[in-house]
Amino acid sequence: MPNSPCPNIMSLCINPHCPKPDDNPDKIMFCLGCGSELLLQGRYKVVKYLGGGGFGKTYEIKERDNNLKVLKILHNNFPKAIELFQREAEVLSQLNYPGIPQVEADGYFVYHPRNSQEPLHCLVMEKIEGMDLYEYIKQREYRPIDERMAMQWLQELTTILQQVHNQNFFHRDIKPPNIMLRAEGGLALIDFGTARVVTDTYWQAQAQGQVTGIVSAGYTPPEQMNGQAMQQSDFFALGRTFVYLLTAKDPNQFYNPQTDELLWRDAVPNLSQQFADFLDWMMKRSPSKRPANTEEILQRLLDIKPISFLPTLQSNIPANTNNPETFNVTNPPRTDKINTPAIPITTINAGFFYQWMLSNIVGIGIGLFIRSIFSGAVYSIFGQDVGYRYAMLAAIVTLVPVEIMQWLVLRQRIIFNLWSLIETLFGFLIGLFIGTFTGRILFGSEGELLCAVIGVIGGTSIAKWLTIRRQIDNSFGWLMLSLIGIFASMFLGSFTGLIANFFLSKVWNAKDIAWIVSFVIGVITTTILSSLITGIAFLRLFRRVKT
Repeated sequence: MPNSPCPNIMSLCINPHCPKPDDNPDKIMFCLGCGSELLLQGRYKVVKYLGGGGFGKTYEIKERDNNLKVLKILHNNFPKAIELFQREAEVLSQLNYPGIPQVEADGYFVYHPRNSQEPLHCLVMEKIEGMDLYEYIKQREYRPIDERMAMQWLQELTTILQQVHNQNFFHRDIKPPNIMLRAEGGLALIDFGTARVVTDTYWQAQAQGQVTGIVSAGYTPPEQMNGQAMQQSDFFALGRTFVYLLTAKDPNQFYNPQTDELLWRDAVPNLSQQFADFLDWMMKRSPSKRPANTEEILQRLLDIKPISFLPTLQSNIPANTNNPETFNVTNPPRTDKINTPAIPITTINAGFFYQWMLSNIVGIGIGLFIRSIFSGAVYSIFGQDVGYRYAMLAAIVTLVPVEIMQWLVLRQRIIFNLWSLIETLFGFLIGLFIGTFTGRILFGSEGELLCAVIGVIGGTSIAKWLTIRRQIDNSFGWLMLSLIGIFASMFLGSFTGLIANFFLSKVWNAKDIAWIVSFVIGVITTTILSSLITGIAFLRLFRRVKT
């Protein structure tokens, strides 16, 4: 009788639509559930499911010599997702260092499941036994690491990063979940899907605003949010990572939006001032004020004495180490203005402009519709003599939808926290009061509502600028251009409304609807023109190359 396969050893099917993916004996070559091939590339058998998310899954596989590796499978066939996946394969195949997952030249391949039109993009890499640093801190019940361990780990990670930068790559997504602690000790930097190679083509694309901004909240530097990443961007993210490791808290918890400071030091007991200053140096807002290269970081680490006065760290510094100007650790500022990263974004381009314009048009349309329903309720409550109260309330119901739509667009590019929301609300109310009573004084009751609208637009623009200036340098020009645009829009909107009122009341004798129609036309004109100008200002602001 022929030997039957061992029932305890199974081969898993990676077809996402397979009805029985884990019901295959080890010795068969095609899945019993769907007929898909089980021997991948003629050499790999899938033996264990490790985990997954929305974009793919991870499996443990074995080769013919029973050597265990990891198989990453992309289940998202969007072109951008495939591009990032292929980039990771390309980068890892060029990097050969113990702290970086090893990928062979043929580690990337495409797999075609049975009866499926969508291929699976696959990547085979070294299996790193251990856990990422985010999970590590969690398993420690959120007990931070001490300064000695932090300095040792920082040295190790910087040495790994040195290998990456020496190959003209930068990572762009350093954070605790992307750093593995091996079971036997030692760190590894993973997830190179967002890494970029430094070429003339890259710098040209960056200058033209064509580089995708990869952002991880709490760890990404300001320049990277706008598609202007560089090697110094990795240093900022590395510094933020060690803030997490030393505090066991998200770095954003220490951000003060009023002062634009990261106030993290008090959360770390027994921390030397030298090391705290060192980390703040890595997290400077401006890339030019951060370390110039990994060699400079490693050299400065040698000069730091931990609070426990441990022996000086040793580092393998290349003989041709640059000699940057001396870093002052005796009397530097405790903190520096640091940007609060936004949620994942793409570089501001024409797509943003269209979104911005559409958000304003849809918002004003919704607002005017609500206002038409709202007017009857106001008159029934306050009677016919509502005066300025109508103008103020009508401006609120008309423009709140606009602000909500703008927020939905802007929150993809800059962070709007609670303080930013309070500022926006305050600007809304101040602009409402000033606009309403200015309109009453200058134009009488007929000008109240339009001026209230203009006041709200101006007040919220100033409030938005207060948020923008904490995240983007040299943003005052945006405010000036926006305010000029508002006044110009007010003039043109009012003029358009007056013309419409004249034709409706005098030419077409439609006096009953003249005022309301002319108001609607004036508001729509003002909103479109002001959003056009502010949208152009945003394009100029976000496309500016940071130095």
